[in-house]
Amino acid sequence: IDVARIADAENDTLTLDAEITDPGNHTVEIFADVDSEFEPETAAQSTAVAPELTDATGETTVILSVDRLLGGVSTSTLDAETLQANSDRTLEPVAARVDDLPGAEVKNQFWVGNAISAEVDLDEHDVEELAAIPGVEAVVPNVEFETPTPPAVAAGGSGDVQTDHGPTPELEAGEFTYGLQQIDVPGFDEQFDARGNNTTVSIIDDGVSDPDDGHPDLEFAQTAIAANGTVTEDTLGSPGAHGEHVAGTATGAAEPAGDVPRYGVAPDADLIKINAFEEGAFLEDLLVSVQYSVEQDADVVGMSLGFPPVADEDVLLNPIDDQMEAANAAGTIVSVSAGNEGDFDSGGPVTSPAAEFGAFAVGASADDPVNIDEIPAELVPPNTGSNNDIAFFSSGGVISEGTASPGFIYPETYPRQYAQPDVAAPGLFVISSGPLGEPLEDDTAVYSHSLGTSMAQPHVAGAVALVQSATDEELGPKQIEAALAETAEKPDNEFESIGARDIRYGTGIINVTAATLAAQSDNLAVDGTVTDGDGAPIPGAPVESEDGALTAADTDGEFTLQTTQSETNVTVDPFGF
Repeated sequence: IDVARIADAENDTLTLDAEITDPGNHTVEIFADVDSEFEPETAAQSTAVAPELTDATGETTVILSVDRLLGGVSTSTLDAETLQANSDRTLEPVAARVDDLPGAEVKNQFWVGNAISAEVDLDEHDVEELAAIPGVEAVVPNVEFETPTPPAVAAGGSGDVQTDHGPTPELEAGEFTYGLQQIDVPGFDEQFDARGNNTTVSIIDDGVSDPDDGHPDLEFAQTAIAANGTVTEDTLGSPGAHGEHVAGTATGAAEPAGDVPRYGVAPDADLIKINAFEEGAFLEDLLVSVQYSVEQDADVVGMSLGFPPVADEDVLLNPIDDQMEAANAAGTIVSVSAGNEGDFDSGGPVTSPAAEFGAFAVGASADDPVNIDEIPAELVPPNTGSNNDIAFFSSGGVISEGTASPGFIYPETYPRQYAQPDVAAPGLFVISSGPLGEPLEDDTAVYSHSLGTSMAQPHVAGAVALVQSATDEELGPKQIEAALAETAEKPDNEFESIGARDIRYGTGIINVTAATLAAQSDNLAVDGTVTDGDGAPIPGAPVESEDGALTAADTDGEFTLQTTQSETNVTVDPFGF
């Protein structure tokens, strides 16, 4: 019996009530109507089809999001083993239907995200045939991701690569880069005997500049490439620089080989380096990369990538939404860069994966310009002109069903509106490994300084590893996210906001020492149910602690809010109620 397809089943268990008074073992016969074929929810099925597939022709790779058929049970309450078993049951019938179509072939199945990639001849089949397959929730193209659009920063230079108008290599003074100082890594080192030990950080990006010899400050626990929806281990693939810089910020050596300050947040964490750009970072490559990271028990996945907004809309993808939920349930945080589409204080559109409610999105903060004498005047953050501002290019906005791109089924478990990013971290002129931006003169190893939310994200990925390594108990993703969000700091401001998050800082710039102390305190899990005046559940109702821990009610209106406070005021503020 496939109990996942039976509406009365809970947690994959079907309870049968029988009027039997005698205790003991009894035989139960279950009869099936052999004259009918069970197709779940066929009549009521509503499937989103991405508009760009409507007129697509020829051989096309598509991604099918498949309903887990949990009957109201939240994915967040299930563990990895249960999720894999659920995917085995729910993906196989859909895959069989796809393979039955002439000119169609299933390429891969992904239990993290509950999705299928398939090659389909759209000259022979209409995309609506795929959408009509029972269980399919969404059909989207195998979109290609890229590293965030570089911020235009100065005449003659643009982007994460600063070509001829940047500061000199003598950027930093002391033992730590400004970025590590801003998130208080020096204070963490003084207080805790931990540098990310016994944790795993997975960086999904491009490769390293020297795939054969690597970089002396980077030690890889595992390397892999992701291409065509599959992972190949023990290779870094083709040369790259963006991923090398990102990985260095997250886990670079405590004592760098070159004459630079310490720039790695969690130098003792195990590093998994996945080159998802080996043949173009397509959606199926991200799905398999995150799945592989979860299977390797990564504490955090760091992704500094996305794609340009479409007509200033927030681009969301159902498979990525499902992936975030499953990764969190399996114990892995997904830290993502917010993007570089910001327009000063008004923010700018956010795209998947950062736009998803389940992502932990990171904006870019800036240092006090007195520490970097030669910053061009146009780069000094305009918000207040002081330390701890947000870089002008950092994306952020209020996301709602109205701002989401067409072809996306806005999940009923999403708040009707919410703000991204979640937090901010250093992202302006960040020193790290590799030749990504303006090079630093060093005879021992290759270093550069670069800028973007790509550089901010790995500060948070490394911070996750530090918090976990300094805490005896195994913390869940939502506990660590709450610790970072609730202890982040920001000045008073008038930026557009939803709850504790505004569109520039989120809840603020992270402080890893404060977050760790909070995580070690008496954490509180607040359980409840959100209903309207008639007692009906309100799915997606946002539930937030006074310091910024955030969750949303599931389809039954139920929620669990993780907070690092021993007591807190909780706000429930569903839009329209």
